[in-house]
Amino acid sequence: LVLLQENHSDLQISMKVCSALETLTFNISENRATVVKHGGLKALVDLLDEHKDASGTLLRPAIDALWNLTFEEVAVDAATEVGAIERIAALMLTHRNEASLIAGACAVLLNL
Repeated sequence: LVLLQENHSDLQISMKVCSALETLTFNISENRATVVKHGGLKALVDLLDEHKDASGTLLRPAIDALWNLTFEEVAVDAATEVGAIERIAALMLTHRNEASLIAGACAVLLNL
């Protein structure tokens, strides 16, 4: 998470960190809960906001990592606190023609 917070303005590095987070949180509930408790959900939503005009393909690792996190109940509260539903919906409008990103965003919203 520190790498994500320190390199948030560099989209390439950030997405590599997101890919690692996605792998780390794919099927280990404890990892998901830990990432959420340490501000990972907020960091991902902020990152998506910051780079909302980038291509959907580039943003997909962040959406996928966010999707993994939202399988935890603690993530629902964290998402509510940072306005994730509204922010993800706005991202979907920006990328309405990018099916892959829309599908991932829908999965996130479904979990919330």
